[in-house]
Amino acid sequence: MNRDQEPKGFSGAGLTGGLFGGALVLTAVYIVLLVGHDPVSQGGAGLGPSLLPLVLYLLVASALTWNEGSRSFGVGLLISVGLWLLFGGGICIAGLSRAPSNAAACASPTGGIA
Repeated sequence: MNRDQEPKGFSGAGLTGGLFGGALVLTAVYIVLLVGHDPVSQGGAGLGPSLLPLVLYLLVASALTWNEGSRSFGVGLLISVGLWLLFGGGICIAGLSRAPSNAAACASPTGGIA
């Protein structure tokens, strides 16, 4: 097998670019579309359009992964989704654990009303 016929390996620059680029895009989508949006007040009907950019992101990242020339960048984009969910979920759980509990208000006979 010639050197010209060997398959390409992962590019470290492409993987790093996908990781950081994906994290920036996902954070921007979250800030712009999901923070100011309240699907509960709309009966859940408004959640679909907010998730459309995330679905498109996953489709583009998957398509880039299947293409041999951009495989490392696509893999970086897909890994950044997992890392984004991991860190975002950790921040959310940390915020919820620091929130004051309403257990004392629920246990009182007056329901917390003074």
